[in-house]
Amino acid sequence: MDSLVAAGGGARTGALFRTLAAVPAGGLVALVTLTYTMSYAALVFSGGLAPAYGIGLASMLVGCVLAGVLTAAFSSIPFAVSAPDSNVVAILAASLAPLAWQVRSTADPGALAATSLLSLVLATLTVGLVMGGLGLARAGRLVRFLPFPVIAGFLGASGWFLLAGGTGVAAGMPGLAALLDPDRHKPLAAALAGGAVLLLVTSRKRGAFCLPWLILGGVLLHHAIAAMLGADLPAQAAAGWLPAVPDRLAPPMPWDPAVLALVDWGAIKRHLADLPMVVLVATIGLLMNISGVEAATGRDAEIDRELRVAGGAALAAGAAGGLFGLISPGRSLLLWRTGSGGRLGAVAGALLVGLLPLLMPQALGLVPRWVLGALLVFLGVDLLLRWVMLSRHDLSLGEWLQVLAVAGVTVGFGFLVGLIAGLLLACGHFIALYGHASPIRNRYDGTVETGHRARPEQDRAALDATGAARLILHLQGFLFFGTANRLVELVRAELAGPERRTHLLLDFREVIGLDSSAAMAFTRLRQMAAARGVALVLTGLSPRVAARLGPLATDPAIRRLPTLQEGIDWMEDDALAGLAPRQPPPALPQRLAKLMGEATAARFLAALPEQAVPAGTTLMVQDECSDDMVLLEDGEVTIRIRYPDRVLLLRVQGPGALIGEMGFLLGLPRTATVTTEVPCRLRRLTRADLARLEREQPDLAIQFHRLMAHLLAGRIQDKDRLIAGLMRGLSQPA
Repeated sequence: MDSLVAAGGGARTGALFRTLAAVPAGGLVALVTLTYTMSYAALVFSGGLAPAYGIGLASMLVGCVLAGVLTAAFSSIPFAVSAPDSNVVAILAASLAPLAWQVRSTADPGALAATSLLSLVLATLTVGLVMGGLGLARAGRLVRFLPFPVIAGFLGASGWFLLAGGTGVAAGMPGLAALLDPDRHKPLAAALAGGAVLLLVTSRKRGAFCLPWLILGGVLLHHAIAAMLGADLPAQAAAGWLPAVPDRLAPPMPWDPAVLALVDWGAIKRHLADLPMVVLVATIGLLMNISGVEAATGRDAEIDRELRVAGGAALAAGAAGGLFGLISPGRSLLLWRTGSGGRLGAVAGALLVGLLPLLMPQALGLVPRWVLGALLVFLGVDLLLRWVMLSRHDLSLGEWLQVLAVAGVTVGFGFLVGLIAGLLLACGHFIALYGHASPIRNRYDGTVETGHRARPEQDRAALDATGAARLILHLQGFLFFGTANRLVELVRAELAGPERRTHLLLDFREVIGLDSSAAMAFTRLRQMAAARGVALVLTGLSPRVAARLGPLATDPAIRRLPTLQEGIDWMEDDALAGLAPRQPPPALPQRLAKLMGEATAARFLAALPEQAVPAGTTLMVQDECSDDMVLLEDGEVTIRIRYPDRVLLLRVQGPGALIGEMGFLLGLPRTATVTTEVPCRLRRLTRADLARLEREQPDLAIQFHRLMAHLLAGRIQDKDRLIAGLMRGLSQPA
């Protein structure tokens, strides 16, 4: 009992310790999040949008709190930290920049802030609806279909926007204009140097605490130098070294009628065209961030659940006037590595992000502009290096050139034009590559694979002699104008080769579709085959592919059969029909007499009574005990294997066949089901019959085993011939 009490007390103490540890861990995360958020707000609301900086910062902070709390509570990653994402912010900065001149100059001074706020809210609500819908539809995997060069180009362009924006944030001037103003060279140089230090240190020391300490060190270094120079806070703010933060951050109220009355709806309509890009980059960013957390922690995340959580959090943030957030790999790993890997640390961090500006808004003004700019420069250069420069090692030259093109077009003409250009380039590159791929998965002739039907020896010999004339091609993939033309050229070369062809079988089992150009190519194949007197056989046509073939699917000159084996059977029947008449195969008594001698064969057959069975009789059942074997004297039987999802026709056997001997001799269960197709005459040999022969007529038993050895040796020889022919067929290029 005492041990149970002690265990309960230890559990409560551990829970209390984890609870107390979550607060400082959350505070560390909050410090990093606040610094990033201030940098992002300064990036988006710079230049002409600077008057809306206060409301923009408040919107981002509200989003940090709501999205952070909801993500921490419901994410499949318990230590997930949600905050504004750098790639999304880069797009928003480029998207919102035109508002500075689109909003009517004669409007109320609050029109710019109201229009900017509503633009952020609409983007947030749109992202929430799309992400939530994808998560509910369990369609998260669809987002992964975007080509990698397009994603890399987008992220590279985002890096450029962050780099250019970081210089503007540090210098208090939009874009790269600070390069032309000598008065702004000092803060610009400080930002570039700070970004270089962040990049250098974080590339060598990848600890979770590295970046927070560097940011804090930069802030302290700035104020130490300012104190040595005797520059107080107002003087630093006047000189542009510190950001101008309002004394009080007003909460965003996008649905207030007074705010809505100030909105420039024309500018809002123009902004709607950029929403698809925001949604696309946000969704891709979420999946990439989650993948980063999974790789670093070894924990699997539920993609569709994360989409639902992110969508719901975005809707809540948008309803409150906030900006949506995405799971941040860096801050999530920072919380995880503190040892407070539970949800409480992430919740504490999100709440502290909103609590600090509420209690001490002036503290936000202590972070120098060049530190904010250095953080953006670091993020921008990191994206450019990772996705534009270093990606060359993992991509082909063509793919890497696509990355450069997408990034360049996006920087020059915007994200929408960049997306269109990227998709066009990716499609063209895919067509060029796939067009060189062979549409033929395998090729061989009639000496390699035979049909279902067992043939008499003389027919089998005739088919083997003419097997090279029957060409079989297994087609694959999606057939379009590139691969279809390649198929025509390959078939033309086959038909024009030294080997005379009489039959051409095209198997469509692995074909997933074709376009109209491919359908025309098959018309050319039909004409080519007809001109050379080659019979054309199509097998494995799905209804969709058959519909795309149009008239070819009903052309009487083309033989269409459901399966490959049926197509091979038809070719063999057609080939035999064109040969000279052959002697009918000898009956079973004559075949046995040839192997055993006439007198011994007669005694052997007399020991096995003849049996007549009607059509449709099941002689053997798969998986049952093998207690007898059958000699088929006349008629025809089918051998089928049953699988859980289908029944496969394995063989059709005729007179003289020995059936069920493998299981009978080895004592194994039946491997197939045997059914008569027509009335048959047969003889059964049971284990009792064999034991009686060995006991009473040992010479007949010896002859029986010699018969078994002869038949089995023939089957092994057939397999050797089949393997040799298959290897010859595979060694020839498709």
